[in-house]
Amino acid sequence: MTIRIVRSGGDDGLVLRVEGWLEAPDVPELERVVDASVAAGVALDLSELRAACRSGIQALRIFGERGIMLRHVPPSIALQLDADPPDPKPRSNLG
Repeated sequence: MTIRIVRSGGDDGLVLRVEGWLEAPDVPELERVVDASVAAGVALDLSELRAACRSGIQALRIFGERGIMLRHVPPSIALQLDADPPDPKPRSNLG
């Protein structure tokens, strides 16, 4: 299973619950849904997110930097979000 995005609304805006495993092929769809919902004051509920690949974690990190609230973040995902992002290119000691 990859991700499932469940929409719900309340007095405090739109909540998107992300369920399953966030893998690289899912990131563009999640970005599309979030971008389409930003005007409604969207928040992401990650309580049912089981795992995320590196690009998924990066996308979640960027959402947070953009001011999108990440709610109910599982401890394993929180650890990855708090870690320093990896260098995109390995450094070489040659030359």
